[in-house]
Amino acid sequence: MAAALLLVATCAGALQLPPVSTELTSALNQPSGADVDWSNTFRTLAASPAFASTIWEQRPLHVANAGPKGRSVSVKLHSGKVKAACKAGLLEHTGANIFTLAGGRTFSSPPDTRALKAQGAAIRPRELKRRLAQGSTLSLNRAGAVFPAAAVLVAAAARAFRLPTVANAYMTRAGVPSALPPHNDRQSVLIVQLEGRKVWRTWPAAVANPLQEQIRGKGRDELDRAALGEPSMTVTLSAGDLLYVPRGYIHATATPASDEGGGGGGGAAAHSLHLTIGLETETVLGTWNRAVLCAAALASNDGGEKVQVTTEQCIPVPLAITHCARPLTPNASL
Repeated sequence: MAAALLLVATCAGALQLPPVSTELTSALNQPSGADVDWSNTFRTLAASPAFASTIWEQRPLHVANAGPKGRSVSVKLHSGKVKAACKAGLLEHTGANIFTLAGGRTFSSPPDTRALKAQGAAIRPRELKRRLAQGSTLSLNRAGAVFPAAAVLVAAAARAFRLPTVANAYMTRAGVPSALPPHNDRQSVLIVQLEGRKVWRTWPAAVANPLQEQIRGKGRDELDRAALGEPSMTVTLSAGDLLYVPRGYIHATATPASDEGGGGGGGAAAHSLHLTIGLETETVLGTWNRAVLCAAALASNDGGEKVQVTTEQCIPVPLAITHCARPLTPNASL
């Protein structure tokens, strides 16, 4: 499989980022016909000094044909599997699994699903078909709990990057102009496109390495598209592509109206399916910050009076988590 590296240098001039070295390009450029899987791709990225110094938490990276498609023998995760899981009653309305509000301005779920969430009701095949046809996106958090193939990819990413990981699956029909509205996440993410195509637009982070309280575009918080301006990157992922998006980067997605050849089998794909593998880079920073805040509040609390302490008061310099790609000792392995 020929893996062609397509680097999107987001605002490279403004950020004064150095160009990506040919080392990373060569490492990801697999010879035609090579037996490439997603584990190899993750290991290559995690072990690359060029990725650590010029990409990691700085700008997005798109790699075309980085791994096998969802219908390949080595993956076996595609829209048919999602429909089968739905038919078997394995998908439920919960706080983690949602249908996005079609055409919504924030990453939120339709109001008529609230009662279903409270009941933990199963997502029925008829409902899945209806909501996808309406333009909703099915968002399945912790996809590895349902799909073994997703669990394998999560474990591979965790071994490669030495960070806690989790995977969400997103399924959208073709021809949806706004699959997910602009928002950001507190994780750096690896997007593994399994089926169909999806258009990604990104904008630089308003806050570098945001914590949970600094996430935008979700729930009732709306990001003004006009105020965002033109996206710094627009790229269309096809099955087998990889996209890295740094933590905090604002992004929005859509699916092309015509998806010829997006299914990976020579025909058109009716749906886009991808995994978002979150690399939990906030974990250490968030835990330490919260621990210090809690200790400061307890130490200052006399007579039950509530004390408000900000992170900046406790930690003038953020406790940064380093790039955890390389082993701590030579030849170390998990």
